[in-house]
Amino acid sequence: MITSVRGKVAAVEDGRAIIETALGISLEILIPVFLAPTLDTRKGQDVTLVTFCYFEGQGQGSSFRPRLLGFLHTQQRDFFELFTTVSGIGYRKALRAMALEPAEIAGFIHMRDAKSLKKLPEIGQKLAELII
Repeated sequence: MITSVRGKVAAVEDGRAIIETALGISLEILIPVFLAPTLDTRKGQDVTLVTFCYFEGQGQGSSFRPRLLGFLHTQQRDFFELFTTVSGIGYRKALRAMALEPAEIAGFIHMRDAKSLKKLPEIGQKLAELII
């Protein structure tokens, strides 16, 4: 299991960050929407991302691709893991829906604020209620 990655931010685009490690390996790491602006300002700088690893299936065949998801803190990763336990929220959808810091989204959930949750990408009325 890959639990973290350290390296220079080479690029940030389309929900992905390219991290160049000291070993000369560049990794594509999927990131939540809220994290893109932060990493974009750190191009060329060293960062450490706490990671979540999974295998993504291609259709009904037996072809699987390893995917790394990156977060700045373990609390962000922990929120992501909990968020994806909601029926209807897969890993990719969760990354797109996390347009705000996890603490802010958690606040909406705690306050039972479906109206604010609906403003997140990918989240409609029914899914907001299910999350709550």
